[in-house]
Amino acid sequence: METQFIRNSIFSRSFYQQCLLLFLLFSLALGSLYFGRRHIVIDNENLLIESRERDRLALIQQTARFNINGFISDTLLLSKGEILFRYLNSRKKQIDRVYVEKEFVTMSRERAAYDQIRYLDSHGQELIRVNYNNGSPAIIPEHLLQNKSSRYYFKESLSLEHGEVYISPLDLNKENGQIELPFKPMIRVGTKVVDGYGRSKGVLFLNYYGERILSKIRLILSSSAGESVIFNSDGFSLLGPHRDDLWGFMLGKDTTIKQQHPIVWKEMQKEPAGTVRYKHDTYLYVTIPLAYDGNLSSLQQNYWKLVIKLTPEKLFSADSVVLSHLLIIVTVSLLLSWFVGYLLHQKRYIGEIRKLSLNVISNCASGIFITDSDNRIVATNPAFTEITGYKFEEVSGKLPSLLSSGRHPSDFYQSLWSHLHDTGEWSGEVWNRNKAGNVYPEWMSISVIRGKKGRVQYYVAMFDDIT
Repeated sequence: METQFIRNSIFSRSFYQQCLLLFLLFSLALGSLYFGRRHIVIDNENLLIESRERDRLALIQQTARFNINGFISDTLLLSKGEILFRYLNSRKKQIDRVYVEKEFVTMSRERAAYDQIRYLDSHGQELIRVNYNNGSPAIIPEHLLQNKSSRYYFKESLSLEHGEVYISPLDLNKENGQIELPFKPMIRVGTKVVDGYGRSKGVLFLNYYGERILSKIRLILSSSAGESVIFNSDGFSLLGPHRDDLWGFMLGKDTTIKQQHPIVWKEMQKEPAGTVRYKHDTYLYVTIPLAYDGNLSSLQQNYWKLVIKLTPEKLFSADSVVLSHLLIIVTVSLLLSWFVGYLLHQKRYIGEIRKLSLNVISNCASGIFITDSDNRIVATNPAFTEITGYKFEEVSGKLPSLLSSGRHPSDFYQSLWSHLHDTGEWSGEVWNRNKAGNVYPEWMSISVIRGKKGRVQYYVAMFDDIT
C-alpha cells in the first residue's frame, strides 16, 4: 500500500513541476560550465587530432626509410659481388655473363621489387638486363638491349665516385621514349662498377617499383583525418586525392604547390618537419630524403614532402561540437532532475506516510505498544494508557512483563515466543494487570517487523480489553 502511494505521487503534477525546475537549474549550471570551458575542450581535441596525424607521418617516414635502405643495400650487394666482379675482369665474358644473369634473375624473383635489373657499360649501352615480367624474371636478348646514354639517371650515376649510390626522383617509366601505360612509377638506383684496376666499367641499375612504397603510404594514410599529398622537391604531386594534379612534370602540367600555395611551400622549406598554419588551414609535414638512412645530402636535393592538410571541417570547431555537447548537457540534466526529484519526493511522501501511520495509531481504539529487538517498550498510543493506566514515560525502556498478571505459567510464554519467531505473528487471550492492580482479560495480536537482512527490528502488539 505504501509502495503504491509513493508510485502514484511520482506521477503527480507537483512532481513534474519540481523536475522541470531542477532541469532548468541543472541545464543552467552545466551549460555555464561548458561554455566557460568549451574553448579549452576544443583546443585539446584539436591537439589530439594533430598528435595522431604527426604519429602517422612519423610511421610513414620510418616505412619509407626502411624501403629506401633496402633497395640501396641490394644495389651495393650486387655491385660489389664476386660474380659481377669476375665478369668485369673476365676474358671469357660470354661464359661469366651467364652467372651474372642468373644472379640478377635470383634477385629479381626473391625481392619482387624491381622492374628491371641491368648493367650498362660506360657508353650507356645495356649489356645485361633482367625484367621482372610479373613474377617470371626474363633475361632480355642482346638484340633487344637499349642504349640509355641520353637518360639523366645514367649521366648522374656515371659521375659518382665508386661506392656512392645514385637515387633518381620518382617518375613514370618510359619505354622507347613513351610513358608506359598504365602508369608505372619508378625509382632508378644506380652505382658505378669498376674492374680490378679501379677503372670504370659502367653502371649497375635497379629499377624499383615506386608503387610498392606508395601503396604502403596510402594504407597508413587511409584513416587520416586530413587531405594527404606527397610532393617532390619541385613541388609536384606524386600522391594525392586529385588525380588531375598528379605527375604534372611528366605530363606537361604546371600544377605545383609552389604555384598554388607559395607561402605554405616557402615555410615548409625552412625545417625538415613542422606545422604551417595559413589562413584557416593547418599543414603538418615531414621530409622524406631519398638517401641512405634518411640523410639528405646538400649536393643531391632529392626528397619528398609528405603533407597532411587539416581544414576547419576536419578539426573540431565551436560550431561543429556545440550541438552534440548540448545534447549531452540536456540528457544529463534530464537524468539528474528526475533522479533528484524522485529522491526528494520519496523522502517527502515517506514522511507523510509516517505521519499518517502515527495518526492512525494515535486514534486507534485498541491499545498498541511497540518494543525493540530486546523487547524494550519504545512507543505506545493513548488507548494503551486508557486500558493499562500507564503513561508512556512510565513504561519506556521497560519489558512488557510489568503488565503480567501472574496467571499464566512459563510454558505459555515459551509457546507464545516460539510461535511468534516461527511464523512472525501470534494472537490469543492474555490475562494482564493494570496500574491499579486489577486483573483483566484482553485479546492480543503480536507481529514481528524485520529488516532487510531478516533481523528482528521491532515487535508490535495490539490488544483490546474483553472484560
